Amino acid sequence: GVQFPIPRSAAPAGCFGQARLPGARRTCLAGATRVPHSGNIRGGRRELRLTGHGELAGIAYTTSGNGPVLVLVHGVGGRRSDWSPLERHLAAHFTLVCPDRPGRGESGDLSPWTLEAEFSRFRDFVSALATPVSLFGHSLGGQCVLEAMLACDNVLRAVLYEPSLAGTVHPDRPDLETAMTDALAGNDTARVMEIFMTGVLGLSEQEIAVSRMMPGWAQRCRLAPTIVREMCALRQSSTPPGRYAGIEQPVHLLYGSETPAWLLEPMRRLEGAIAGATRRRLDGQGHLALSLAPRLLAQAILAGLEPPPA
Repeated sequence: GVQFPIPRSAAPAGCFGQARLPGARRTCLAGATRVPHSGNIRGGRRELRLTGHGELAGIAYTTSGNGPVLVLVHGVGGRRSDWSPLERHLAAHFTLVCPDRPGRGESGDLSPWTLEAEFSRFRDFVSALATPVSLFGHSLGGQCVLEAMLACDNVLRAVLYEPSLAGTVHPDRPDLETAMTDALAGNDTARVMEIFMTGVLGLSEQEIAVSRMMPGWAQRCRLAPTIVREMCALRQSSTPPGRYAGIEQPVHLLYGSETPAWLLEPMRRLEGAIAGATRRRLDGQGHLALSLAPRLLAQAILAGLEPPPA
């Protein structure tokens, strides 16, 4: 998934429907290494003295706002600047830390790049913050968050919007990754974006035409290599069932009523694996709610990060 600004006359109005999910045994499968969660971290508060922008563990980030730390993690085709619409609604409540994942902006790339190397770099980043944090992940950023929750003892809780997992692919479009790879080989980065926007995000030709006229289209196209490698990796790998069953911190899942079923399949798998997870539906929204309905999404994030009643 992607944070992608698509102009519309008005963002669709939405409302919430919430359901508590059934529990599941907390078992940690082989290969899902986890550092035990430290209970006293919830009571501790160390001030994170970060201002403006910086770099930790090879990851460039910006900060804004004031309050408890909330890290925002973008998905495929995203970048830290895409959080601007959401930041306006969250900065009064949190110190927001917005990193660029590897290969974007000022963040160094990984060589060789793999999904596991990506997850490892993000785990290092979260640990390097050295203060209690909450995490919000969109799409593939959601799996980055889950991996950090398994390994980092400073994570308090997380909210995920339509998280992707390795193995998340369009069931009716096995040609997508090949088409994007061919376009990239021909240095046609705009074509990569068009294939991604139609085949994955489900945007119309008219919406794409408007997007091409928006400021920042050229910068967006520079992300094409990261889009291709991540989409290919998602098809070529898989996430073992129950990998995240050992997560003990609260996890709140958000999704849009208009999102295609195949993009929601990972969320359904996580529902059954993470004990005590909760979910909330944003009616009238799809995978791009963070661009089209940032205020609505911010309200849902705030609700999801509230501690459960005693």
